[in-house]
Amino acid sequence: GSEFDAFDYTYLGEGNDQYGPGFYLTDSSGQANGYAGAGIQGESNTVIPVYTKNTNLLKVDGKKVSNLGEAIELDAGQIRQILEKAEPLKRNLDAEDMNPFGDRYESFWSEGPQDWMFDELAQDQEGRDPHELVDFFDGDMQGYLTALSDVTGYDGLEVQFGDGLYNQVHWKPSNMRSVNAQFDSEKTDSANLSDSRGLGAPAL
Repeated sequence: GSEFDAFDYTYLGEGNDQYGPGFYLTDSSGQANGYAGAGIQGESNTVIPVYTKNTNLLKVDGKKVSNLGEAIELDAGQIRQILEKAEPLKRNLDAEDMNPFGDRYESFWSEGPQDWMFDELAQDQEGRDPHELVDFFDGDMQGYLTALSDVTGYDGLEVQFGDGLYNQVHWKPSNMRSVNAQFDSEKTDSANLSDSRGLGAPAL
């Protein structure tokens, strides 16, 4: 129920993210008010009507698909591309924070990060929920979601539950704007809800 004016990656991963980390939106005002702490029947002044950019959202049937792993299946090559973007996996032996490879490969402590480690880790992660890959980003949710978007070509999910109800899970705050935002072409990549507004997108 706290007021906010921008989406912040640092708050992701703290809730029950059924479809992985992201910024969850709903087209149900009752559902939105419930999440804002007002209860289904109440109203919250922290529920903000927004426009969204939907062109690159993966359409998902929420009655058949219950998690991110069922919505997106990555092969070892795609997983490797995502892992290559994880800065913690590039840490050397003298880094202040430990490289996650150190928990998996004894040879890391003599060789440092090696190319074969990326291949082996990618093969080990194949067939698992892509949500698990966030562990190798050491809390860098923006880095993880940006990598996931770059590799899959999607900006998030649109989950359709039937009866006209659907939720969206966005990976990029720049694709969401308050309906009252003022257009500013220099701020199109901003995470602030009121910085810029695109045209022709539906409201949620």
